[in-house]
Amino acid sequence: MRIKYLIPFLVLVLIFGFTFAGCCFSGDSSAIEENELTTEETTKNYIDIKYIVIGLNSIDIKCSDGHINTLPTNPKVSVTYSNSQGGTEQISTVGLKKDVYSLGLSEISNPDKWSGEIIVHYENFPISEFLYISAQNQSPGNIIVIILIDGLTWKSSLAKGMYSIATASGNYGE
Repeated sequence: MRIKYLIPFLVLVLIFGFTFAGCCFSGDSSAIEENELTTEETTKNYIDIKYIVIGLNSIDIKCSDGHINTLPTNPKVSVTYSNSQGGTEQISTVGLKKDVYSLGLSEISNPDKWSGEIIVHYENFPISEFLYISAQNQSPGNIIVIILIDGLTWKSSLAKGMYSIATASGNYGE
């Protein structure tokens, strides 16, 4: 809870808390049902978030004689993302090693050429918080950042080439 809401919240608890306590002691069950509805409504204010980065695990290089060589890239990225408290966090080097199937991504074309990592998974991310992930490629090839919300791709972005940056962000609740 943000600090600017703390004092008004405490005042409301003091004012209405005594009323609520009085109606419960008098045997009024409607107050209990109302509290259960409030708890149900609060759970809708959170979403399941996964920040994922994938990168090409090999690149094809065409030789002058027409022959194609496939070279491994061992993709690595530097990642910055928003956390559930409204701040940002950074990881300097992440090796992308998992296959895209294990990440729950089925819509990627040529999935055998990609590998990735779930950077972070928040099961109860506040719906009002800004979502952000940015990754800088530290390897040859392409990278893609993906924001999954409740298991579905919400936003993604592609960056091509070494030191390029892919960013996906936005407010989901708006």
